[in-house]
Amino acid sequence: MNIDAAGLDHLCTFLNDQESPGELLTDILEYLSSSNTQLCKLSHITEAIAHVQRTKDPYLIVDDDSFFDVQSAFETPFVHFRSDIKRFEISQFHQTILGDASSKREYFLERYSILYQRLLRSPAFSQAKTNSGIGINAHNNEITPIASLLGSTGRKLLFGILRENPDPTSQVSSFVEEQNDLRPMKELNLVLEDPSGSIPLSFERISYVNEGFFTEGSFVIVDGEKVSDKEENVELRGMEPEGSSSDGFGLMGGADEKEAGTMKGIQKGIKKGTFLVNGLFFPPTEKRSESIEANPELLKGWRTKGLQKGTEKSEKRENADSKEAQKVQKESQVSSLDAFNETQLVQVRSASSSFIVVLSDVYLDEPRVTQKLSILLDGYNDSESIPPKYIVLMGNFSSQSVMAGSDDEENLKKQFEYLAVLISKYTNIAQKTTFVFIPGPRDLTPTPSILPRRSLFSSLFAPFKKYNINFINTTNPCRMTVYDQTILFFRDDITSKLRRVCHASASISHPLSQSLSHSSDSSSENLQFQLESQCSITDNSNASSSSQPSSASVSASSTSLVTTSSSSQIPTAFEIEESKAQQEFVISQFMLRTLFDQATLAPLPFALQPIMWSHADSLSLYPLPHFVVIGDSWPEFNLTYQDTKCINPGSFSQAFSFFVYYPSTGEWEPSQID
Repeated sequence: MNIDAAGLDHLCTFLNDQESPGELLTDILEYLSSSNTQLCKLSHITEAIAHVQRTKDPYLIVDDDSFFDVQSAFETPFVHFRSDIKRFEISQFHQTILGDASSKREYFLERYSILYQRLLRSPAFSQAKTNSGIGINAHNNEITPIASLLGSTGRKLLFGILRENPDPTSQVSSFVEEQNDLRPMKELNLVLEDPSGSIPLSFERISYVNEGFFTEGSFVIVDGEKVSDKEENVELRGMEPEGSSSDGFGLMGGADEKEAGTMKGIQKGIKKGTFLVNGLFFPPTEKRSESIEANPELLKGWRTKGLQKGTEKSEKRENADSKEAQKVQKESQVSSLDAFNETQLVQVRSASSSFIVVLSDVYLDEPRVTQKLSILLDGYNDSESIPPKYIVLMGNFSSQSVMAGSDDEENLKKQFEYLAVLISKYTNIAQKTTFVFIPGPRDLTPTPSILPRRSLFSSLFAPFKKYNINFINTTNPCRMTVYDQTILFFRDDITSKLRRVCHASASISHPLSQSLSHSSDSSSENLQFQLESQCSITDNSNASSSSQPSSASVSASSTSLVTTSSSSQIPTAFEIEESKAQQEFVISQFMLRTLFDQATLAPLPFALQPIMWSHADSLSLYPLPHFVVIGDSWPEFNLTYQDTKCINPGSFSQAFSFFVYYPSTGEWEPSQID
């Protein structure tokens, strides 16, 4: 049995720190001999050490780095739902970066399949088995394919995607200057589309709109009926076997939409009437535990092993999407997690003293920001205390947009060099803390406007290598595995984007949004009650300020963003601020509800937010992570929806606010530098 240089060095370092190295060495060599390995590498030595220590104490934290791992968007396993067997299939690696023409159609089909199978498990749509084995829906709710509307009458529930009507002869929608720039729903020119066909929607009689932001590209439940009115085109698509070139949605985006009707397998017909909408709803989401219980194979594709401790971590992570780097990374993974079941991982996590600091909008070109950052580092650099395990820095890293090849790029390099010098002054942090860099919308990346956003240019981190600072240059979004928990990090001004393209929202700023008590259609009332009964958002903030509710839920009784006083008195400055804060708070709830119900980080039109089709799974929120950190330009919040906590640390450059996560308790603590 031989041991290579790296493995021998690691073994000697480990034994030098032990009280009884001889006994441990004997146990380690016995374990290596039993494995029949001719050449023991670093990974074998690490595995042997982990095995020996677990034997002595199953709950001992072998190597803290073994339980932490950052996974880029390009390491996200590809999830494919097969409707024929009603199960998910996992593929670990993607073949291409940009994908081909079929990737776009497959993206819509995957989103539809994921949301549809989740919808059918909702109490409002699930069927209970009788003694005879027949499924009966207690609420009498059933989704009707659009193709089945031919010849049918009465109330129907449809499920599909909203898109602009490509027919130029249809009613033209007009923009109206109102709060939030929302257009009246009566003038919307939308169609609903599912894999079987599409049908124009009429909002003349709509009485209820679900909480959230309804945009083009949203998957929705539509409650209404098909009526005979005037001749309008209805497209019907014949579904072909899986794998054929014609299955999927006709939504092709941009100019291709006009040619959607020429796709193979589409049959054009003339139908008298449109679908008269009574209510518009999001498909209800479900807890992470419920998703995994229904589809346990969802977890099989995720890597559960961390990286070895050391400064070389940053270099291996820098190009983690390349095949060569993946091979090097795979060889250095430890297997200490393999022997821990879920209960043991919880036990280990509860004993952990590690913590993670998260900041967003760190403008390195502003002196006051670097000054506050220096105060933060100095506070955590105490030699008698444990420094942060990770300090996550989310962009933007400059107050202005940076273009490649410009003077701004050179200035940004100097600012990163200054940051490296600043960190190196705090020895405890520089040696023990790993800095995670996540690019923002305006940062210097190879694909600045496309999601998932690739990592920052590697040239920015040359000073970090020079000063031997641990860092991870990763993508946006990315995921972090912390013991038995998953944290999703995403930096984007998503709230502003949703408000900009929102067609409908349950707020008094929209003239047609009405609460449940004013709904004129009893069927929409009943469906709304069934869908909303388990959809509450809880505020986890400990702030006692009256400007923000201590506990709130998104329900029909709290759809108003601004309350109007019956008094004719002019509101005071405090009342204006209180009203503004409550409006911002509820808008944050609507944003969270939209993302979770749509099960994606990008429920937006492609003109506003293009994505890489073959890597769209990295944007998926199915199953829900344990935590979602959204670096938004909106004020900070800490909310819980379906047992998943969503945190916005706020802008460090504006309020100098940040959050601290403690794995032992699972709590997120808001902090601020005065």
